[in-house]
Amino acid sequence: MSSTAQVSTLSILFMCFTLLVCFGGPVALIIWAKVKYKKAFSFVPLVLGAVAFVLFQIVIRISILLPYLQSAAWFQGIVTQPWLYAAFLCLTAGLFEEPARFLVYSVMRKPRQYVNGLSYGIGHGGIEAMLIVGITFINNLVFSLAINSGSWGAITAMVPPEYMGQYEAVRQALVSASPDTWLIGGVERMSTLAIQIAFSLIVMRGFITGRKWLYLGIATLVHALVNFVAVGMQILKVNMWLIEAAVFVMAVLAVWYIVRQARDWRRSLAANEGALNGPEGQANTP
Repeated sequence: MSSTAQVSTLSILFMCFTLLVCFGGPVALIIWAKVKYKKAFSFVPLVLGAVAFVLFQIVIRISILLPYLQSAAWFQGIVTQPWLYAAFLCLTAGLFEEPARFLVYSVMRKPRQYVNGLSYGIGHGGIEAMLIVGITFINNLVFSLAINSGSWGAITAMVPPEYMGQYEAVRQALVSASPDTWLIGGVERMSTLAIQIAFSLIVMRGFITGRKWLYLGIATLVHALVNFVAVGMQILKVNMWLIEAAVFVMAVLAVWYIVRQARDWRRSLAANEGALNGPEGQANTP
């Protein structure tokens, strides 16, 4: 491919869209939740959600556990079996992220209620979007602008010769990829953020109802299943937009659950207020 080839304008626009979703989406949700729920919305669960995701998923699972397992003979056998490997990765994702929620809720001093589960979910899903997709797309956008402006040579001039092949591969990927390649990341993150909030509310529901271990198990299994559906479709080489359509359907179900939990919380608040005001109201009744 010619070294003068450029990244299409549509590709750059789609990169900007995905960046807006990854960074602007969580911020918009935070602002919306704070305005809607006012003092009831606490930033403490939000921060704890972000920290828990980084600690349990990025540090422990991805940076420590998986590299350590690569030297194990049984794990090397799993890697050669796509479906078994997919099941392992999906299950461990659930086994690390859901207990992280459970642990935070266990030690959290704030009331265990819907709004704090919502806050945790935004923090957890928001930092995931920023770290897993957002940072990569910042690099993609910077490199794309450098290619189109003619300053790519200035970047590669600072690269050691042994890494030049990698940078050339990046350049070719950017200029040759279909524009929708950069759009799909943003679409996927919108769905995933809703799903992560729903998982946070499932675990919170366990604390609210006094059946925390049951709901922890449900959240872990559903988490693994949702991931396995997406990964399994990739193994089957299903069109990426069909995969995103399946994830979107799951996101719609997640939004339904989020709305339902919000209604239940509001009803419980109204019932509690009615119980507190009931005797006084009855005393004032002629």
